[in-house]
Amino acid sequence: MLDEQQMALASGIAAFESKQFSRALQLLTPHAQIGNPDAQHRLAVMYQNGLGLVRNEASAYRWMKCAADQDHGPVSYTHLRAHETGR
Repeated sequence: MLDEQQMALASGIAAFESKQFSRALQLLTPHAQIGNPDAQHRLAVMYQNGLGLVRNEASAYRWMKCAADQDHGPVSYTHLRAHETGR
């Protein structure tokens, strides 16, 4: 059985996948702040593309780096490096 935190994370991921970005931001931010790489990666994508919030490259980079530091599959250091160099 899922506990409350796991349910909130799953709801945040579902909101992201269904393009309900404001809701995703609300649900994923606390998880990203406590170190969940799935939440960090999705926040990075949202900040990078201005999905549900104002585009912010610095915040996108910060969340992307947090996820990459944990070897999160979708975020590779190659992708992170490309982001750093603007390619």
